[in-house]
Amino acid sequence: MVQSVIGAKILLAESREIPIEQALEFFTNNRTLFFNSERLRVGLIRIPASEARDLDAAKVRAEEAADHLSAGLAFTDVQQEYHEGGALNLPDTLLPTGKLIDYLGPLLVDRAMALQVGAAAAPELISNSWQVVYLHERIQAVASDYDEVKELVLIEIRRREAENLLRQSLQRMRETEDIVISEVLL
Repeated sequence: MVQSVIGAKILLAESREIPIEQALEFFTNNRTLFFNSERLRVGLIRIPASEARDLDAAKVRAEEAADHLSAGLAFTDVQQEYHEGGALNLPDTLLPTGKLIDYLGPLLVDRAMALQVGAAAAPELISNSWQVVYLHERIQAVASDYDEVKELVLIEIRRREAENLLRQSLQRMRETEDIVISEVLL
């Protein structure tokens, strides 16, 4: 019964007509929710320390790779000559920064975001390997116009209202009802 009442309230909130003024105000106050995300195409060269080469020697090699990239040598040529970190399944395509973090981690993505197209970052030591990030291509995040994302704005307003309604209903229940936790279910 309680679940049905809460479900009906949420359904009502989700189907409510949103006044245009409220939608525009929400859009204005939350514009970053509706940006197209920045996308980058990056390359990576990994040079690990090994039994034959300590971290300092690996760093020198990584710095050489970065210098070659800075001098304008083709990334694929430099990667072929210097990359020793094994296979990396980094797609050779534009990826949103969130997806790049899955592949590279936040530090290397931060370095890539700071680069100009065609530039390489200074080598970073990550987990016993020196890593050089190269930025092939970038598409900047673009602010959307309200008309382009109107339906998304309305969906987000309704979702938040339904969430608030659920939270308020649960709070009222906590205040007025005795909550018993069954030992059997634990």
